[in-house]
Amino acid sequence: PGTLTSTTAYRKVHSGNTETAAFQRPLLTISSGQLYNQFSQELRYAGSVGAFDFLAGGYFERNNSHIFGLTNLNFAAISVPLPPFARATTYDQRVNTYSPFAQLTFHITPALRVSAGARYSIIRKMTDQSLFGTNFIPNVSFDTSRSQVDGANNPAFTPLIRNVLGGTVHTFKGIQTREQHFQPQIVAQYDVAPKNMVFVKYVRGDKAGGVDATYTGSAAGASPAQSQFAPERAESFEGGLKGLVLGGHLEYSVTAYNTTFTNLQTSAFVGTVLFVTNVGRARTRGLEAEIHARPVAGLTINAAANIQDAKYLDFANAPCTIAQTPLPPAAATPCTQDLSGAKTPFNSRFSGSFGTDYEIPVAGGRLLGGWNLVYRSRYNTSTNNDALGDQKSLFTLDAHLDVKPEHGWWTLSLFTRNLTDDKYKEYSVAAPLVRGGFNTYLSRGRQIGLRFGVTL
Repeated sequence: PGTLTSTTAYRKVHSGNTETAAFQRPLLTISSGQLYNQFSQELRYAGSVGAFDFLAGGYFERNNSHIFGLTNLNFAAISVPLPPFARATTYDQRVNTYSPFAQLTFHITPALRVSAGARYSIIRKMTDQSLFGTNFIPNVSFDTSRSQVDGANNPAFTPLIRNVLGGTVHTFKGIQTREQHFQPQIVAQYDVAPKNMVFVKYVRGDKAGGVDATYTGSAAGASPAQSQFAPERAESFEGGLKGLVLGGHLEYSVTAYNTTFTNLQTSAFVGTVLFVTNVGRARTRGLEAEIHARPVAGLTINAAANIQDAKYLDFANAPCTIAQTPLPPAAATPCTQDLSGAKTPFNSRFSGSFGTDYEIPVAGGRLLGGWNLVYRSRYNTSTNNDALGDQKSLFTLDAHLDVKPEHGWWTLSLFTRNLTDDKYKEYSVAAPLVRGGFNTYLSRGRQIGLRFGVTL
């Protein structure tokens, strides 16, 4: 006996982004647009036979991406006698994924169980990618279409793409890739007491490779092989304990983990282009703990802490920082540094949170209020460990107030994020075309919003 479950999903997204370099007179405007649609179907059958629980099924997904990138360049803003023009990249990809999976759990004793499972994935991609020069396109907005970009194609700007921006105009059609990934998982759990267990877990996962949507090549040329990046593999070991104590009033978990990444996919900025590349290896390991306490009716206290060591094990040809980049003519050769042993970006050594939620009955409904304080130690926001991208340790405070009927289907929430309105660094990168220039993107600051949700 068992249960058959079918899940069908369809998703369609239209997104766009435009940003202007922060100079008194705009030198460049970088824009992108994407149309994405996805269909997926999953069937799974789960059941039990004696001491065994089983799960088996299959997953299919088809998605299509249509992306353009546009860099409008106005060299007159810095008194360079060049006409205004733009660099455009286009990207069209169709992906089919086929993935059978299965899992078997053996209850060796009432307290001891072992699960083993695996997923096998076949990923097929067909990709077109191109780079070309276009006329300057003014007033780029969310509604700027791919056809407008294609229609502005102007071969007269091909020499400027090569000699000024260091790229090669190209059109690649029908780049085919096929990947196969076997992703196993093994979990052992032992109940040391009712509602309390220890566990160990091993899992291996893969992230698909592909074609870089913004590939420009170099002044020396461009090729389909160079436009691609390799699949990434992660291998993880975990162990810990979790459970309920104090009559169910305290829920806790403590987990130690170690994850090694091979061919880690990361972004790198060289010259005027941000592109996807592979790092040899990286590792993240640490210890995390979490508790949820319910000392009295309506009150929940939440706390979490994490200490981790995340670093590159092998990244010998990382792009240089601003300070390391030499002046011309030496700068004509790409500058690299060895980041092996350095911390990976966006990772804090220490992090944690503490907050409370309190719910009380009101006339005809429930009132729920809460707050959460989050701490992060120093981290770097650039992909090449540039000191200009360092973010010092910080605290952020979020809060919410919710109203809902006693047995109703809706919730009205007033919420705020980053209540103290701190402006902290989220991402940093060298400024294109400006020697010594550096861009840092800050957080939004305080956000206040009203949210309405329904449960059907």
